[in-house]
Amino acid sequence: MNANQAGSDLAAAVAHTRERTELASRMYEAMVKDRKMLRGHLLLTYRCPKRCAVLHVLSTPQGVIFGWPRYKTAPQTTEGQSSPSGRTANTEDGHRRWKRRASFSDSVANAPVRCDHLMHVLELAEIQSDLDDEHYPRDVVVSR
Repeated sequence: MNANQAGSDLAAAVAHTRERTELASRMYEAMVKDRKMLRGHLLLTYRCPKRCAVLHVLSTPQGVIFGWPRYKTAPQTTEGQSSPSGRTANTEDGHRRWKRRASFSDSVANAPVRCDHLMHVLELAEIQSDLDDEHYPRDVVVSR
């Protein structure tokens, strides 16, 4: 394989991942707007100890989707843990109301979860272990 072919293959892979992420986002957005549909696909809801939803794990015909709900952070948390450019790109108000987002699980190496009470990274093995229990839908409290 030459350098041009490798570059072309990489560009195609990036484009495919971007398309799948956009599909996951559209599907998650539709499910959030229709709670009955969300409940029909919901496997797990990860929550902080104060009960904020920080991650939805959803089963779809196209694959498992990880959906990160919208959340809000306190001004001091926002200022201390994000940059102005990051806030502009990832918040609804340019400051502390973070956008909902989603991705297919096969394109995620781990699942960072956060709210004003929690900042933690869920490893995929941890999520798989919770899925192996096969009691759906259910809440899982993240203890860190």
